[in-house]
Amino acid sequence: MKKLFILPIVLLLFSCSKKEPLDMDSNITRSDYYGTNAAGDTICRIYIPNGFTPNGDGVNDFYYISGTGISQDNFQMKILARNANELFYSNELNYGWDGAIQGRANICSAGIYEAHIDVSDTLGKIYHFVQPFMLYK
Repeated sequence: MKKLFILPIVLLLFSCSKKEPLDMDSNITRSDYYGTNAAGDTICRIYIPNGFTPNGDGVNDFYYISGTGISQDNFQMKILARNANELFYSNELNYGWDGAIQGRANICSAGIYEAHIDVSDTLGKIYHFVQPFMLYK
């Protein structure tokens, strides 16, 4: 009779499997915005991600804007916390946020943040975006 009780326990132990950790890097997408001229021709294309993972794995470790036809002249990006505190500022297109609060070593907690982005195309037209995004850990 004891063997009947042991058998289900042994089967239960071997039927459990360890779940793989969630790959948050594959969940990150980007929004594409197009700037056009009066004739309707595409002048610029702006890519804004919906999240990033500052975990040091070399994939999506920085939150930054990219694209084509973007002028460096009028670029500004501010990262704000939910309470509207400014966590990061850059006026360099190729300088992204690493998740730290104003350059400190500590990475912010996982959650939703907001990017305020001003960017201009090569013809000087300025675009303003407010983009919520997720910091994953």
